[in-house]
Formats: sequence, C-alpha cells, structure tokens
Amino acid sequence: MQQHLQQYVVQPFSLDLCVKWAEVTENAHKQGFTVTCADAWVVAVAVLHRIPLVTNSGNDFRGIDGLTVITA
Repeated sequence: MQQHLQQYVVQPFSLDLCVKWAEVTENAHKQGFTVTCADAWVVAVAVLHRIPLVTNSGNDFRGIDGLTVITA
C-alpha cells in the first residue's frame, strides 16, 4: 500500500477544507443541484487549491462556483 500511495499526492484534511466542503454542498443545493458527499470533497480540494478537476462526468459538477472542469 505504501509503495502504491507514493505515486500520489495525499491531501490531508484541514479546517479550511471542511469549510470549503460545506460551502460546495450548500451552494449546489441552493442552485438546485445535488452533489454527492464524495464528489463534494473532491471539488472542495480542487477549489481550495485552485486546480482544475478532470472528469468524464462534467455534468455532475454543474453549478459549483470557482471550479474549473476539464472533460475528456
């Protein structure tokens, strides 16, 4: 497992990340969109660190302020 994880950047949780997750979840619901708990965490990391989200499911991330989505 350790050898496998060395290939990735593991982003630890923080208070800022938790707050961003809550904001992402609340803002999506206010705009009439549903974002899963897991997707909200991924989005929160991307938005907090200002990195684009690469996905094949761009429609799953509609209505999220501050998120740059790159689709294949």
